[in-house]
Amino acid sequence: MLDIARKLGVSNATVSLALNGHPRISASTRQKVTEMAEELGYRPDPMLSALAKHRSKRRGKETIHSEIAWISGADCKGLSISEGDISSCGEAAIAAAEKAGYRLERYLINSEMGYQRLDQILNTRGVHGILLAPLHENGNWQQFPWEKYAVVRYGNEQLGIPGHRVSPDHVENIKEAFRKIREKGYERIGYIAGAAPLPGAELREAGYTMAQKKMDDSFWIPVFHQQADDDVSHQRRFTEWMSKYRPQAIITEDPELHELLTHEGWDLQSLGLVYTSVRADGEQTGICWNAEDIGKIGFQLLDSQIKVGYRGVPAIAQNVLIAGSWIEGTTLPECALLKAHSIPGESKKDSPRKTASPR
Repeated sequence: MLDIARKLGVSNATVSLALNGHPRISASTRQKVTEMAEELGYRPDPMLSALAKHRSKRRGKETIHSEIAWISGADCKGLSISEGDISSCGEAAIAAAEKAGYRLERYLINSEMGYQRLDQILNTRGVHGILLAPLHENGNWQQFPWEKYAVVRYGNEQLGIPGHRVSPDHVENIKEAFRKIREKGYERIGYIAGAAPLPGAELREAGYTMAQKKMDDSFWIPVFHQQADDDVSHQRRFTEWMSKYRPQAIITEDPELHELLTHEGWDLQSLGLVYTSVRADGEQTGICWNAEDIGKIGFQLLDSQIKVGYRGVPAIAQNVLIAGSWIEGTTLPECALLKAHSIPGESKKDSPRKTASPR
């Protein structure tokens, strides 16, 4: 570190602050220090860094490096991460930022907060880092001066913003769900996609298709796509799909599928349900996306950019996929425990049947 200071004609303290991305040091100086450190092959001693952090905590206060912006939209409906998971993701990012000595402020994109106004506010407050929550794809984000900021975004939305991203691992999550269902003895496993395709839906369907390839062809079931049909048309298509393929278990994106099937008169005693996004403390069986980990890891990725003074669009973008956790709820009993039913014209099999139509 002393060699870097001598080469650049600055103090040792300036070099230390610059390498840690401190806002008191100008961006140009941080860049010079970073380039010189790379040229001289400087590597920080992790033991000394840990010791310095420990001493800072013992003194009873953590140094506030700078402010980080959490940018989100006013409308969370139809995004790749649910509103509840976005909230959990943001809270985890805030906690991680505060622990590292940052202050994370929320900014809402709406009619009163346009791209130019947002850039002005961030400049005034000396903000260099942005965590971008999932946003709808109809915004013209190319207008924003990304070259001035270190950015990490969450979710699978295609916003035309090349850069680092942290999102759920949709493909592996569905493959894991399929494995868990198979472990319980199910063979005919169907998949119901939502009426309004969510970002990430294609990846989830890909995971389902990949998992099916390991099964015997006799158990193959095509994806059923819910559509905005009238009730009669939807009921007819769904009845035909259920009667033809006789799924024993269904993976679904629709959190209200249980209520829908009950309303339409299906006997759920002979059908297991698995949901693509569930709460860790809920009753539904399925995959929890681990939103807290997504939020924390996104901040850690941003923090690493800030500390080396990196800004703008990266030459090679990192796409970090976070594995979900299987949640054992009440909607997928052991297959042997399901009540066996028969479909008209079929031999008796453990397949769902329709009860009397609801009045």
